[in-house]
Amino acid sequence: MLIYSVFVFLPYFYGSLYSEEELNFLFYMPVKPLFEIPYWFGWIIYALSMFCYLSIYFGYTIVRYLYVAVLFFNVLFSILSGVAAYTGFEISVIVILSTIDGIVLSFLFLNKQNSG
Repeated sequence: MLIYSVFVFLPYFYGSLYSEEELNFLFYMPVKPLFEIPYWFGWIIYALSMFCYLSIYFGYTIVRYLYVAVLFFNVLFSILSGVAAYTGFEISVIVILSTIDGIVLSFLFLNKQNSG
């Protein structure tokens, strides 16, 4: 959850981390998105992800289908949102998050004890 929160709130610190030239490069999008995703949609995905992580942590495995739906929409909208440039740190966080998501999914659906 902490890593996901770092990834979500990282753009708010760009002004203090990068120069103006680097910011222009980071926000230049060579391929425009197929459709504009509303700003509030990211916050809804973030809130649902946190709800799923907390529910799974406290043993409510029935939320696993909501977790799969949140991951599906996250992947779908990131595919449709165009091409963007990321820093090395952001790529590392994305890889860690993807790995954690895969581990959580495998525990939720392959564990015989949680099949109820």
